[in-house]
Amino acid sequence: MSDQRGYHRLAVLMGKEKSTAIFRRFDDLNMLCLLSLQAEIMQLEKEYRDECYGDDTNGQGKAKQYTSNFKLARDCNSEQHTRLKVIRELLREYSE
Repeated sequence: MSDQRGYHRLAVLMGKEKSTAIFRRFDDLNMLCLLSLQAEIMQLEKEYRDECYGDDTNGQGKAKQYTSNFKLARDCNSEQHTRLKVIRELLREYSE
């Protein structure tokens, strides 16, 4: 261990003596990131709901069915489906 210095030496020590392990949690930055994700998800939720409403009320052809038929929305590569995929990824990150 004498040939190791700095973080390498500290890592070896912390590995051998678990009670010496100290890690910063960055609570304030984690909360800021969660709030940022939350705001982004909320904006996307509004856009998604607006898209659904528009398709339901003014949509042409198959678009009127997208809110009740996810497969059709996916197969047609609809804007609803595209937005929902983005929301899904952000929710996954948010929930972790």
